[in-house]
Amino acid sequence: MRLVSGANRTEGRLDICRNDVWGAVCYEDTDSGTHVFSLTTASVACFQMGFAGAVAWYTNERFGPGTEDAWLKWVNCSGVETKLYQCGAWCTNEVSCGYCDKYDYNVGISCTGDYSTSCTTCSMVKGLVL
Repeated sequence: MRLVSGANRTEGRLDICRNDVWGAVCYEDTDSGTHVFSLTTASVACFQMGFAGAVAWYTNERFGPGTEDAWLKWVNCSGVETKLYQCGAWCTNEVSCGYCDKYDYNVGISCTGDYSTSCTTCSMVKGLVL
């Protein structure tokens, strides 16, 4: 897991790695037009990377375009999880989750608190490096 293209190490586009290929975390809207990704989900991602939590999450191209490969879509954490893979998600399979509009649907987050580790190579779960 990594934050890309932020002004500092506490913010950026959220990417995850699977089989040595980086891919997007997408926030895509549900059919009802509501976002599934939330500040709670962003906090779980920040916590997993060694931060205390999240102060914001962003849509669209705030941190520049990402990849079109989506490794995780519609992830939704309740707040009790410590890893993104523990949260409910629409797609976490070993195959690509399909198209993620690289200009509109990539998740960006801003984390806060102590930075204890850079999780750019972590344990593999269901083919995902998280």
